Amino acid sequence: MHQLPNDPGALYGLTQALHEGGDAGHEKERGDLLRGIIERFPDHPVAEMARADQTRLAHDVLRSRTPGLRMDVVTYIVDALQRFSTMSKQDVGQMTLEIATLGQSGMLSHHQSR
Repeated sequence: MHQLPNDPGALYGLTQALHEGGDAGHEKERGDLLRGIIERFPDHPVAEMARADQTRLAHDVLRSRTPGLRMDVVTYIVDALQRFSTMSKQDVGQMTLEIATLGQSGMLSHHQSR
């Protein structure tokens, strides 16, 4: 990989330029840069923006690879709604908190830890 600056803001700016360029061929490079920001500067405010962008990028890549309505996802959502309808508000709140906690790390981070 090319020589990277030691400035998380500059690196994040580069990821934005790659995104604004609109070239899907830069998805991997952008993903690598976002991951690098998170790993090298985990406590910097830019890392939080990088985590959010990493999740959006993962969603965009997933959507581009599976155009149209995904019946497995629809079935999963319907099943979840049916389960929620039989739960108390407190149990739904607990489940929502657990889901949010898992989602906080982003789709790519969770997938990579498996």
